Amino acid sequence: MRRVLYCWPELIAYHDATVFVCEGEKDADNVRALDLTATTVASGKWTQDCIDALAGRDCWIIQDVDINGAGDKKARNTANHLHNVTKSIKIVRLPGLTGDPGNKDVSDWLGQGHSKDELIEVCASTPDWKPSDDAEQEDETTAPLRAKQQAEQQKQSERDENSDELPPEAEDAIALAFADRHAHELRYVNAWGRWLSFDGSRWADDTTLHTFDRVRTICREIAFVGDKPARAVASAKTVVAVERLARADRRFAATGT
Repeated sequence: MRRVLYCWPELIAYHDATVFVCEGEKDADNVRALDLTATTVASGKWTQDCIDALAGRDCWIIQDVDINGAGDKKARNTANHLHNVTKSIKIVRLPGLTGDPGNKDVSDWLGQGHSKDELIEVCASTPDWKPSDDAEQEDETTAPLRAKQQAEQQKQSERDENSDELPPEAEDAIALAFADRHAHELRYVNAWGRWLSFDGSRWADDTTLHTFDRVRTICREIAFVGDKPARAVASAKTVVAVERLARADRRFAATGT
């Protein structure tokens, strides 16, 4: 099953633009709000399709700052996956971020009043990343990264085989891609017949059709890469079908108790 990067249509439309690679959709959306090109990958899983989508691009990886160092590891993992494919790579740690609540990522940084020009200046002044930068930082959780990438590609190949070669525009394939991307923030309670959304501190009823809008977004993205006519993939009928299939995905399952 082919996977696509977040906001894939924009990456196609602005094929010469520098790409801000963020850790999550919220961060990517906040960078995009500055009229910049940004993306992220579902659950941090860099499949070959996602890697190839950034071939020849200048990529600025915006690192989250976490007390336990997870953001640093994720940023370096992304850089190693994109190495030898992209034109250039930077790993950018925004000044002033401490890893404390409300001061961890680019969304927090912009919320503190920093501007688009400041973001570009910090990123542009950051030296390009190269593999040797990681030589002294590797530990048992990150090395060997190349072997990990190959293992992930093998797992993806096995998942593709198990999905009976589903085309990316198949409703079931879209539902699986939707779960990959949103399993961390959505739950479906069958007994209640409704979706829950995580707001950062608690699970709350999705009363604003947030889930349906997310399904519609991924259908629109996949409409650009499949063989099925784009109108059919992005149609209301397909969106409804994908949402119903997603309800049965065990990653979304919740009892409501």
